[in-house]
Amino acid sequence: MRVKHRSGKGAIPLRALAAFVIAGIACSGKNGDGSEPGPVQVNIITGEGTFEGYWPATLLVTFHNTAFPTIYHLEIEGGRLYQDAAVQAVNDGWRFSAQLSEQQAVAGSGQIPIVSGVSALESQGSVQRTGPTTITADQGTCDFALAKGKISGTCNVTPSSMNASFSGDLAVECWVPESWLGQSPDGETTPDGGSETGVLDAHFDTAPCKPFLAWKP
Repeated sequence: MRVKHRSGKGAIPLRALAAFVIAGIACSGKNGDGSEPGPVQVNIITGEGTFEGYWPATLLVTFHNTAFPTIYHLEIEGGRLYQDAAVQAVNDGWRFSAQLSEQQAVAGSGQIPIVSGVSALESQGSVQRTGPTTITADQGTCDFALAKGKISGTCNVTPSSMNASFSGDLAVECWVPESWLGQSPDGETTPDGGSETGVLDAHFDTAPCKPFLAWKP
């Protein structure tokens, strides 16, 4: 079955969103285009030092028109740049990534069990240290709290060197099948036999997205 690839309107295929895994890149002194970074938007404090993020934490909510479950993805990450013993610039990063339950996403708070590796299961998360090598916490918990445009929380994990407290700005996006916004579907379907192209409900107009407007800046 042919899949139509959309462009414009910020449309993203929902299957792509369902498989979405954020590839964390530790902060550096300059952006990828060589420009200076903007203001620090998140701070992550660990026993090893402070990790700063030049982009907000994100809550990404993705609805589908099939039986595929709704995704409530929360992520915060930051980095630091330092000189090692050989006086070489080293990029270091810290990241917390979790799949929330609907109750946690709507309430804006909860405790997330940490598992080794990247989990796609509801109410599970991971904590990683990125750099020359990536280290993933074996176990533990992370508590988080959302407010309007803000996030805060703590992680207590194994190894304890990856424990952290974090706070900063929060960005919220809610994606829905395009027909939910009253837009005309293309008449094309993805190979799962029913998923529509996803569109961003930028104003949280649809009933399923409205609860998350509480966390939008």
